[in-house]
Amino acid sequence: MAKQKHPTYIKGSKYKYVTEQMSSQGKIMYRAHVSAIKHLSYHLTERNAALAVDIAFIKKGEKPRNILIPKK
Repeated sequence: MAKQKHPTYIKGSKYKYVTEQMSSQGKIMYRAHVSAIKHLSYHLTERNAALAVDIAFIKKGEKPRNILIPKK
């Protein structure tokens, strides 16, 4: 049985805690990863990954870091 290839890091993102990766099938996906609150998810768009990070912070009782920041 062949080994499963892990996603390959491509580059960072304009959002905090979001990176662009290429899957083993060659698809581009965005990884939302915050080790401090134990959150990891993969998304098709960069914006959805940033929203997932914000929602994870809100669920833990902290302020959002990316898109859901209130305007001043």
